[in-house]
Amino acid sequence: ALGGAHTDVAAAANNLGLVYSAIDEPELALKCHLQAKAIQVARLGEDNPAFAATCTNIGSVSQELAEKAFRAGNAEGEEAAFLQAEDHYTRAVLIYRVKLGGTHPELATALHNTG
Repeated sequence: ALGGAHTDVAAAANNLGLVYSAIDEPELALKCHLQAKAIQVARLGEDNPAFAATCTNIGSVSQELAEKAFRAGNAEGEEAAFLQAEDHYTRAVLIYRVKLGGTHPELATALHNTG
């Protein structure tokens, strides 16, 4: 058994989060990505490219939640979700730039996500 804090569990949680996003369940997706984030921070540290990918996933889901809040007329929820998205996208950019270099495709994608 791997145990709940294994990096493979984090990868599975991230993948499940992507499935939830695909079926328009952003709240469940966020829960999965946050679980992955907690494991990765504890096991890999906050400067690992795998953690950066999770940050990108959280940013994406947070953007979905902001749009959902906007459609519901929830300005506070919209702003909070957009701030969470921005924070996580920015983290991903910094990690990719430092760990993978300025010309890596993952950095280009992360920069695109920041708008």
